[in-house]
Amino acid sequence: AGGGDVSATNKTCPDDVIQYSLDLLQGLPVTFSPASSEDDVIRVSTDLNIKFSIKKACDRSSVWKIQKSSNSEVQWLVTTGGEEGNPGCDTFTNWFKIE
Repeated sequence: AGGGDVSATNKTCPDDVIQYSLDLLQGLPVTFSPASSEDDVIRVSTDLNIKFSIKKACDRSSVWKIQKSSNSEVQWLVTTGGEEGNPGCDTFTNWFKIE
């Protein structure tokens, strides 16, 4: 599979994270940030933020988050607009792990 990007919809600011099905489409680079700003290594099974390294024209945050879908066929989506850092109950949808 190819790289990731935000969906190209009719929205002014697309926000759903997608993965291209073709290997030739490399997508956008991402940055992984550990929950603790003291860590400089990403370890397996630790909380981390993921964000696109290149900002698009929109002012929206490029940090990934999980969001409930309005589509009945899909329960959850990965979107942008998350908050970087600040671990806690209010930001749990912004955290991912590499397993």
